[in-house]
Amino acid sequence: MATNRILIHESRYDEFKAKFVARVKQLPYGDPADKNTVVGPLIDHKSVQRILGILQSAVTAGAVVETGNIANGNILQPTVLSGVTRDMRVFKEEIFGPAVGLVSFANDEEAIELANATDFGLSGALYTRDIYRGMQLARRWKRG
Repeated sequence: MATNRILIHESRYDEFKAKFVARVKQLPYGDPADKNTVVGPLIDHKSVQRILGILQSAVTAGAVVETGNIANGNILQPTVLSGVTRDMRVFKEEIFGPAVGLVSFANDEEAIELANATDFGLSGALYTRDIYRGMQLARRWKRG
């Protein structure tokens, strides 16, 4: 499972971003034959170019590269973009590569609206300390 959109409450956004980016920077990537590698190469150069195009379009629209966005052959460095908005391709499309966009939200209603704002989504998860609230929110996610 590879997540390519992470929705974070605005009160936790900066703290989450700092910790998440620091962790992503430590991920070993590259040769899949190396037992320490966590992120291996993409299937082909066409896939690398497709993902780089999606990332570049987000940056052009105002997203910020926090780490990654560098390719060497079929290996794409794990990439984190902040400042992602719902009108960006990186938000709307499945990436199928080591890239993720961070999106902030102000309240539960906005979170549900953002979670339901794409026709794609092979998987999803919700993290909360309040299991009852989490179940209520999860029931409001549309099903693919």
